[in-house]
Amino acid sequence: MTSPGSPFVRLVVLNWNSGDLLARCLDSLAGLDWPPDRLETVVVDNASTDGSVVDLQRHRPEVRLLCNDRNTGFGANNLAMADLDGVDLVGLVNPDVVVDGGWLAALAAVMGADAGLGAACPRILLGDGTGPRMIQNAGSELSADGNSRDRGYLEPDGERYDTPVDVDAWCGAAVLLRADYLRHVGLFEERLFLYYEDTDLSWRGSNRGWRYRYVPDAECWHLHGASTGLTGDLARYYQARNRLLVATRNAPVRDVLRAWLRAVGGTVAALRPRRMGLSATGRLRAVGGALRQLPWAITTRRSVRAPIPRDARGG
Repeated sequence: MTSPGSPFVRLVVLNWNSGDLLARCLDSLAGLDWPPDRLETVVVDNASTDGSVVDLQRHRPEVRLLCNDRNTGFGANNLAMADLDGVDLVGLVNPDVVVDGGWLAALAAVMGADAGLGAACPRILLGDGTGPRMIQNAGSELSADGNSRDRGYLEPDGERYDTPVDVDAWCGAAVLLRADYLRHVGLFEERLFLYYEDTDLSWRGSNRGWRYRYVPDAECWHLHGASTGLTGDLARYYQARNRLLVATRNAPVRDVLRAWLRAVGGTVAALRPRRMGLSATGRLRAVGGALRQLPWAITTRRSVRAPIPRDARGG
């Protein structure tokens, strides 16, 4: 158990028809090595219809429940972060994630040792903990054109991922965030709905001087994609659309132009027969969706890139 005076942590789990996955996730959070009086677990429900909310209310009275009246996507996490009075750290955990008992203590120790860190990223392994150790995310990497990539994705876990390192961005499936970072930078952009919200918030933070570190001693397992309910072209549509919007909001101008040229070029190339991946129709839809949101992305660009002084973060 951690020592007295531990930071107060709010753990946030976003639920949408997650069923037994939610119960499994909450069981793992209940087993964390952290003082119960310094820990709060909040489930934000995105208008589920599978009975998971009824089960939660019946069997887990210690968990605070916030119910959304409709599914607003990943940005619904904001409902649990709008008021951070008295909160030092915020842990985001997908319902398809199971954490080890020392997950929180390892992340919090790194955050406590470096006030410049906005987030600490765990070793996220693919699966349910019963199979081979394969990396899903060891921190995230950003390319110049706005593409976000899971560092180590599908690679066997090994010595390469045993060393703590600073990373470009963090993955929202399982992460510990500093409350002061959220006060300074803001919360998720709900307009994106799904995918790249974490990239957007990571990028906004790094543009204002925050850093992120991968912490290999904090481990969790992730049934990747099980909680979103989106597969195929619809998932790829949001990924392709939001990649352009997030780059437009956050990247240097030359990289924004590169991102759009790449997207248009990929759409033209997809018109050729026997192309793999997202279809030409899907690419056209994604680029069209990004174009419709382009005025918003350009209008908000100045504010999200503004170098607000770090002393404005509060805390």
